[in-house]
Amino acid sequence: MAVNHLEDFPITNHITEIENTINALEPDTLFVPFPDQNEDHRRVFEAAITASRPHDKNFYIKNVLAYEQPCTLQTNRLGLSFVPQYFVPIDIEKKLELYQLYASQVKPYRSLDHVRALATIRGMQCNAPFAEAFSVVRLTA
Repeated sequence: MAVNHLEDFPITNHITEIENTINALEPDTLFVPFPDQNEDHRRVFEAAITASRPHDKNFYIKNVLAYEQPCTLQTNRLGLSFVPQYFVPIDIEKKLELYQLYASQVKPYRSLDHVRALATIRGMQCNAPFAEAFSVVRLTA
């Protein structure tokens, strides 16, 4: 029998878990995956956006940023486009070292070369050798 993991884990469970974590840690910034073609990314994005909404019972997170991944550049069947609006210069060698810890995620379409190339492009956009790009969901000065 096939298991539909989305039915096994209602989004309300994820929202509650994220809210509890936010309230316990009280972060200034929340990083969420951009809702690309990966259903887990979309699910986490939706739950995190709901959990981080301004609410009288929840800690207010000043900044919510959606992060880019190599697969985000693929045509999104949902019609969503990643628009880089916030850039952070990075140490590319450290990023590649850490990326390799997720060996199961390193695939031909998101190889180390792709990660480096994307960081190079984003670096060019913000006058740095390498950078990460984010789409702004909420940014409080």
